[in-house]
Amino acid sequence: MRSRYAGKPFTTPTAQIAAALEQVSIPTLLLSLVHISGDPRFIGDFKPAGIFLNEVQGFMSEEDKARARAAALPVITDYRDRGCPEPAPLPRGLIKEMMDWAACETVPDDYVPLLFEELDFEGVDPRRPAPLPPERAAELPVIVVGCGESGILAGIRLKQANIPFTILEKNAGPGGTWWENSYPGARVDVANHFYCYSFEPSNDWKHFFAEQPELQAYFTMMMDKYGLGEHVRWRAEVLAAEWDDDEGMWAVTARSGDGTITTMRAAP
Repeated sequence: MRSRYAGKPFTTPTAQIAAALEQVSIPTLLLSLVHISGDPRFIGDFKPAGIFLNEVQGFMSEEDKARARAAALPVITDYRDRGCPEPAPLPRGLIKEMMDWAACETVPDDYVPLLFEELDFEGVDPRRPAPLPPERAAELPVIVVGCGESGILAGIRLKQANIPFTILEKNAGPGGTWWENSYPGARVDVANHFYCYSFEPSNDWKHFFAEQPELQAYFTMMMDKYGLGEHVRWRAEVLAAEWDDDEGMWAVTARSGDGTITTMRAAP
């Protein structure tokens, strides 16, 4: 199975690749060249003048950007001509060097484990919980309020942990904000890759700032992939959540789309 970080194989003509290079973030391009080639010279020969979060070119000079594009084209076409093989894993020391380069400063050592966990190059999803024994899990019913990005994540992790749960969502479908805000032009205002779960990255976005339909489709895909639909009560608006000292449980009251009022129990 091809690594989710390897990208998709391509057969794009050289002229189209060259044209695309005129539009890319050069610092991102250089890091990608290190990834596919294993050669650190691409970050040794170039240096962004500032971190490239909002200024995606890293404040690099036009001369340096032109040099980078010229250096990139033969590497990319060679990679294409070799059938786009999956890149070899990079040494951890080189990845740390790439982090420092991208941040334009030395990344503190105590940040490095977090970053490696977030990147999850081995594809093991280090934050995935171990499943609880059925008898223990049965004692911990959970109610998740809302089926937006956070609610979907909670559902995924609860299902992996074998914990019984119900998601109560007042709308008729998933997405939360991205279900409700469907006006023309609705989109994120930061790089859309931040809206991926770290264990489900996507490079299929059509725009750098993804539009609402794309985000809605991503969340729906996550719902389907992890089988969350059977755990959701749509058009169920939570009215109250009260702690019951006698039972040691939460009593959550919700109103369904037809006006029916129900109360469910959830563990603390």
